[in-house]
Amino acid sequence: MLCRRRKWVEEWKVEKLIGHHYVDGQGFFFTVEWAASKNKKWENSVEPESGISKSLIKSYFAGKQLLLSQNVLVDIGPLVKQTRKKVATTVALAKTQARPRLHVVPLEAFTHSALAFQLLEMARKPSNLVGMLGSSEDDVRSERRLPLIYTKDEDDGVEVYQVNYEKMADIGNFCAFQSFLGLETGIEALRFDMGRKHNNDFMLVAMPMAFKVVLNRDDDLATTTLEFPTVHGNGMFGTITPAPMLRGMLKEEKHFNTAVRYVKKFLPAAHPLVVKGWKRLPAAHSLSKKQAVPVGQWSDYGSSDEDA
Repeated sequence: MLCRRRKWVEEWKVEKLIGHHYVDGQGFFFTVEWAASKNKKWENSVEPESGISKSLIKSYFAGKQLLLSQNVLVDIGPLVKQTRKKVATTVALAKTQARPRLHVVPLEAFTHSALAFQLLEMARKPSNLVGMLGSSEDDVRSERRLPLIYTKDEDDGVEVYQVNYEKMADIGNFCAFQSFLGLETGIEALRFDMGRKHNNDFMLVAMPMAFKVVLNRDDDLATTTLEFPTVHGNGMFGTITPAPMLRGMLKEEKHFNTAVRYVKKFLPAAHPLVVKGWKRLPAAHSLSKKQAVPVGQWSDYGSSDEDA
């Protein structure tokens, strides 16, 4: 097998390809073990896909039985919907336990590195979710493309690729609970139950939400996870409790209030908190014990904060 290291240099013999990785915007790179020349052993090097013969690459991937997402189109829509339901299950359990916390949801369906990278590419453009998940958030219809964050541990060489959702519109569009839970149990990134006239607690998937892929170069497998915090809301007073985070966006008041405004915007009109006037209070306020009593009509508590 041959490898053309540079256009102006002769072709070099290759012993075998021993690894590969993907660089966003540049394609695949391969670790090459060079064939010995005149009893001299050359050091391994990393070469771009463009400098390696197609037959060598084909042989390499055929030996690993690897499905290349760039050559074979795979519809990951059903896998993404399955992921969304895993999020809903996680949130439902958190709501039952009334325990807001940081969640790390393993995505076993994206163990294959090619599928994992497809998921990241899908996540980078939130408008890809419109149609795929049946949501229609106006804010995600733009052509904006989120950055792919790459980090590498200098000690053990572990590589991590990550896409972060830091806007509630993106998170709500991905979760889209209303499309399979119904308006009585959830909508957008909110999970709640209707039917009772008291203490309808709710749970919110808050920001940031991180799609994370950790590569294992030895066997072309990946550890793919979806990480996000949940926020618990008291259905009687509207008190919001974030996860006990040491760091993160929810520690900042402006981001925390964004989450509160999101809840107020999407809670249905029949929810007891809305009926009792919670929406009309400033972002960080809850109802008093007197206001929380479900009788009569309450006075105007100030301008709505939905436009804040």
